[in-house]
Amino acid sequence: MKKMVTFFLILAIVIGGLVFINRQKSFADVIPKEEMKKIHEITLKQMVADEQTRGVRIEDQKTQQQLLDAISAMKLKKVDNPSKKTLYELRTYPESTFGIAFLTSNYVWITKNEKSEYYKIVNDAAPVKVIEEAGFDWKLEEK
Repeated sequence: MKKMVTFFLILAIVIGGLVFINRQKSFADVIPKEEMKKIHEITLKQMVADEQTRGVRIEDQKTQQQLLDAISAMKLKKVDNPSKKTLYELRTYPESTFGIAFLTSNYVWITKNEKSEYYKIVNDAAPVKVIEEAGFDWKLEEK
């Protein structure tokens, strides 16, 4: 009887651990590093009042690398739609299979191969901070 209880207890711990590991991923689990290496241009869009956007193309290699490093360092936990407005939308070129929308400094919406999922950033990676501290010359875009 004790062996059976011990077996089920160990089984429950293993299953719980696997569920936890599955829910928490690094950014590399979502977007492979090989795909990140293909990026040679980044554009950002920021939503502003009256449904207008402003954008910027990041051409400076140092700034691109800082942003990609901050994104790559993200540890993510899958969540349901956190119902937040998009702060920044990041696009990479050449056209890739993924896009990232920063809902807040702690939540991202990642689209990969036309499948979208929401994640919470569970470590101190700060891509939004990199964006906000870069001092970009944003241009208002036409509708």
